[in-house]
Amino acid sequence: MHYIKQSIVILLACVLTASSFLYGMYQTPQQQAIARQLRERRNRKNQIPKTHGLLLFLDNTESLEKNPSAIMFSFAQAIFEKAGPIIATASVVQGLTIKKTTYNVDFFDKLNSAYEHELISDEKYWPLRYKIGFSLIGFNAQDWIIKGVDNSYSHYLLIPKTYLQAKGIKPEDVASVTTKKELTATELTLGLKVNHMHTVVKPSSYVLTPTDPLRVLWDANANKSAVFVINEEYKAYPTIKPPQWALYINGHGRKGEIVVGAPLDAFRVFLTFLERKIKTLLLYYNSCYAAGLTNKKLYEDAEQAITRTYPFVIITQALTDAAVSSEVQKIKSANGILSLSPSTMFKTFFKEVEGSDSVDYRAVAKALLYDVIPGEVGWSLPQVKLPGVEWFSVIDTNKAVTIGDVMAQARKDPLDIATFFRSHGKNVNPYAILLYAPEIPFELIINTPKVPAIVSMIPGKAHHEIKKISSASHSVKSLIGSFLTMSALTVEKEFVIEELVGINRGFISTAPDGLITLKNVSVSLWYNSETEKDAYEVSFEYDNNKYLLDDFSPNSPIEHID
Repeated sequence: MHYIKQSIVILLACVLTASSFLYGMYQTPQQQAIARQLRERRNRKNQIPKTHGLLLFLDNTESLEKNPSAIMFSFAQAIFEKAGPIIATASVVQGLTIKKTTYNVDFFDKLNSAYEHELISDEKYWPLRYKIGFSLIGFNAQDWIIKGVDNSYSHYLLIPKTYLQAKGIKPEDVASVTTKKELTATELTLGLKVNHMHTVVKPSSYVLTPTDPLRVLWDANANKSAVFVINEEYKAYPTIKPPQWALYINGHGRKGEIVVGAPLDAFRVFLTFLERKIKTLLLYYNSCYAAGLTNKKLYEDAEQAITRTYPFVIITQALTDAAVSSEVQKIKSANGILSLSPSTMFKTFFKEVEGSDSVDYRAVAKALLYDVIPGEVGWSLPQVKLPGVEWFSVIDTNKAVTIGDVMAQARKDPLDIATFFRSHGKNVNPYAILLYAPEIPFELIINTPKVPAIVSMIPGKAHHEIKKISSASHSVKSLIGSFLTMSALTVEKEFVIEELVGINRGFISTAPDGLITLKNVSVSLWYNSETEKDAYEVSFEYDNNKYLLDDFSPNSPIEHID
């Protein structure tokens, strides 16, 4: 019996050896050479992490001379940090042509003062402000490997040499170009087709980006990617494990039509690409109107009455049907010298995503989130859609109270926001109260240190009815103002409150200074596209009189309605 077992073991060993030999025979010399290089690279001390990060800045509307805006400023921040690979459309990279220039502190202060006092227009201020900031970066093309992603140079790939060196990859191996069809060892390691892209010294061509800036990443019609090594291509190298990707994308959006610069249909195709063609761990995108109605159109299939789910984490840095913001680089002065304030938002992103097989999406969102002020939350609370889950939910539940249909239907007793948060071990000063339910049949008591923003989370046009809002510490005017924190809404949001109790503080000149009760309060807000300003209308009743308020400046008068 022992002899038989030994024979079986020997036979299996022979079969495995023969299989390995036969597999080697069927590999081309090119594939065998690549396999050897990859084995050597895996044995190095600094191995490529299992997850690769990538930053994308997609736009074809901003320009250096007229309107540098959110996307160009975010790209400048990424260049400043040199955290990892970047893909940017041609119009976004125009700042790379800015030469390092010394600007006088006095000049910079006078420029900002003129802008604050409206003595200089946006069209003149922001191009100059951008040039000053990018000049302080001191971009040096020698620190980067720069590639034209496609033949038209509509997109560029920029990889810091320090990033490559930290991963044990020689920059010259990335800079080299091949005309052969076979993928190189460097491409298989990075997961990017760097050796099939032209290397450029510095971008000099600024062609308009196609209507769909995502198509260069994945052309569904041609079933190919000019950027990524896709799963099918890795099948020729079965001993090589494809990397998984964590993507950050920044681009402009338009309600229900465009997200990160691409039409919604194109973005949906891109989601399918991330699901089926490469291994994706995380998609994080920052775009105006990238929640609310846009999410509804992107992820809901009305014909099949289902909501699409994906096997990777999706984060949108948007809260509802409103504009979002990107941070402008902070410039400081000391001893008469201007310099950029340190920032590590993108470095932290790469550190979080490239460290393991999983992702701490809370840490990622915290790294990429700009400063948020309680009561002025507007747009800046990221939402996450977890693998296999149909809905998005706010990531940082310490900053928001969520009132959904279940709570609205089950609760009748007053909800004291501060007490509720304290009992759940959370911050007693939430940034926002998020209303998913159209009707709130109970009283909201708001005695928090600051008045939180009250935000409609119903996609598109929405109408909410609230039984009562009361506060023993805040004025009626600040309570009404809590509904008006959203910026550039493209749909109307309306709130009707049966009773609103707060401190008068001179809000109504004929009323006492203490607590007063307003009835039938109506608050409507929207964005006026003609004036390009936020618009709102507020009406209420007090002491059997009707009032209309359309100005929330500190000394605003109240128009009496007969």
